[in-house]
Order: sequence, then C-alpha cells, then structure tokens
Amino acid sequence: MPFAPDVPPVGGGVASTPHPCARSRRAGLAWPDDRLHGSIDFSLARGIGTFDAAFRLVHDQYVWRDYMKPRPSGRRLSVHHALPTTKVFVAHAGCDVVGTVTLIQDSLIGLPMDDLYRAELALLREDGRLVAEVSALALHPDHRAAGAGILLRLNRMLVIYAAEVARLDDLCIVVNPRHAGFYHRFLEFERFGRLTTFAKVNGAPAAALRLDLRFVRDVIDRVQAAGEGGRDRLHDFLFGPDNYQQVMDRLLRNLCEPALTREWFSYFFPDEAALDGVEPSAGLERLRAFSRAGPPG
Repeated sequence: MPFAPDVPPVGGGVASTPHPCARSRRAGLAWPDDRLHGSIDFSLARGIGTFDAAFRLVHDQYVWRDYMKPRPSGRRLSVHHALPTTKVFVAHAGCDVVGTVTLIQDSLIGLPMDDLYRAELALLREDGRLVAEVSALALHPDHRAAGAGILLRLNRMLVIYAAEVARLDDLCIVVNPRHAGFYHRFLEFERFGRLTTFAKVNGAPAAALRLDLRFVRDVIDRVQAAGEGGRDRLHDFLFGPDNYQQVMDRLLRNLCEPALTREWFSYFFPDEAALDGVEPSAGLERLRAFSRAGPPG
C-alpha cells in the first residue's frame, strides 16, 4: 500500500465524480520548479544495492508514519517484488535513493490491494483488462521541500512505462484519503471503491483510485501531435515530446540491463524470515521452487 508522503497542498479531496483527463482547468496551479531537480536522476532500479536502499527507505518512512512496526531486517518488501513483472522506480541524488515507487502487475498471486478491493478488481479482470497496482511509495525526509516534483517525476515514469511499455489497461492505487487530491489533480486518478481501513498498515484509512491507461494512451497521442500552443502545462510536463522521449529513452536503457539473477532470488529467499510474513499460497510455493531452480538461461 503506497500511502504517499506529505506533499505541498494542491487543494481538493477525493473526487466524487470521474475527472476526465481531457478537461484541463488548472489556473493558478502551484507547479514544481524544474530547477530543483537538476541533480536528481529517475530510473528503474538496477543492482542489489539500489533495491536494498529502496526497500529500506520504504521501511523507514512507513515506520515513521506509524503504518508498520520496525522489522529486524530494516526493509519493507513482499513476495510481489520477486516477480519479473514488478518494477521498482527510484530517484537518485548522487549515490542516495531519495524516492521510490513500485509497479506490481497482476499475476496468479494477485495484487496487494486484493485484501480490500477484490470485488472491484474482479470487475476489471472479468472485462479482460490488464491491471497493475502502484505501491511502496516513499520519499526521503531531506527532500520533502521538493517532494511534489520528485513524486510527479517518479509517477510520470511509472505511468509511461505502464501505458507504453507494459501496455497495461488500468493502474490502481490505495492511498490515505488526505493524499487522494494530489493523485486526482496532478495524475488524474479517479475514485475506485469505498473508503475503508487497512490492517496491514496499522489500520490507516484507505481510499482506492484508478487510472484508465487506454485513455492515457489517447492523451499521449494528442499531446504528441499538438503544437506548443495546443498543450496545457500539466500534459506537456507529463507527455510532451521532449519529456516523453527522455523518459522512454531512460526506460529502454534500463530494460537492457540485467535484473533477474541467482543473487536476486537468494536475496528474497535465504530463509523464511526474508518473506516478510507473507501468507503461504500456491503462488508463493511456485516462487520458492523457481528460486531453487534459478532463473531461465
């Protein structure tokens, strides 16, 4: 469950009606200053050290927000992170991971948010849509002043990957309701499911949001085709030709780098403690068997 760190106020709560991406009404938008982010690099995580730093950052921020108790490992991860379709996105300031978010694609072991929203997800699955969850989002406390810009760039990379590389149909996310306005206004997620609480994060309030990636692909096509005068500031930031190409180039470079190795699986499955309390399941047993056999050659 992501539970976004604090960001500068953007106004608005959870939308009571769907918010169509085509209608831009953002006069007076408090836009992040790009100059704040020249030294921060955004990419897919590669290398055990980067993954480890991301998992530790999520752990520390969840503990700080009282979403979980400290764990002896100092990391927060789940069995979903061992799936080859799960992607961890990171923001680096020098050698330090200062922000992270994870994309978990649907699989035989389901999504983390199935615990709360299985019925809502079932409707998408029954319609043949390819679903993924945005999860494990965290921002280093030293970078909260630039938090909105870092979060937007991490999520821009994740959305472009999900829509254009993985060719998924829906992104779903569970957030604390007080952060839903950020995702609604800047990333145009819509309400998806009831308000509830989540035991896995110490009973914190939970709101489910959804982004239709088929619609996002239509927006990308329109923004790419529009001239400078035909794009609003948000869409130009998210999908304008220069920004879009920069993100795609970085993603494709990262995807050419190896990620799944025997070291990766031994990192997740050295013993039962590393499974982070994951409940036994057929999917988990298949992952254990895969880790013993090693990845395919």
